[in-house]
Formats: sequence, structure tokens, C-alpha cells
Amino acid sequence: MKEQLTTFQLANKLDKDRFNKHDFIADTRQIEVYDNPDVNDRSIRLTVQGDETHYNLNNHMHAQIATKLKIPRAYYDRLRLTHPDLLATNINKLFSREHERRMIRTLDGTARAI
Repeated sequence: MKEQLTTFQLANKLDKDRFNKHDFIADTRQIEVYDNPDVNDRSIRLTVQGDETHYNLNNHMHAQIATKLKIPRAYYDRLRLTHPDLLATNINKLFSREHERRMIRTLDGTARAI
């Protein structure tokens, strides 16, 4: 069940989000997705050449990457859960070979849309 916010809480959240969101455009050849073996869930992370920030990917971002690269979602999710290093390699190779400029939307250190 979703928690309802008061008007004051909502205004504070929107203020915080406005300050913490960052949107930018990058060539997909500059995007690197990698397996983060330092954490228990072996999460996939993203960075862009020239930017020292490393972003976690939310579920929406994963869905958009799978759709954009025409990777069947069941296969994508299987690799994400069991072979994140292989998923990262697939994404990086496809981003490199089928390059284009894409907007990346982030919030609080999480890549939320591409």
C-alpha cells in the first residue's frame, strides 16, 4: 500500500528531487554497463566516459534497455539474476555496434530512464 504524503511532504520531496535529478545526453558508445561483484546481489551499474559517477539501474531502466536492444525480457532477466557479467557484455557490445545518442535520466544515484 502506498503511503500518502501531506502537501508539505510532497513539496519537500519535489524540491529534493529537483535538486538531485540529472539528465544528460550521451552516445551509447560512451556508456559502460558493468557487473558490480562487490555487492551481494551482483547488481548491474552504469557509467559514462568522462563522468566519474556510477549509477544503479532501476527496473524501468532495465526494461527500457531490453526493449531498445531487442533482448527478450525473459532472457534479459535470467542474465540479470544469474549471469550479470554476461548481461553487461551483451549490453556494451550492442550499445557500441548500434550506437546513437540517448538521454539518460538519473535521480539520487540511480539511472531511471534512457
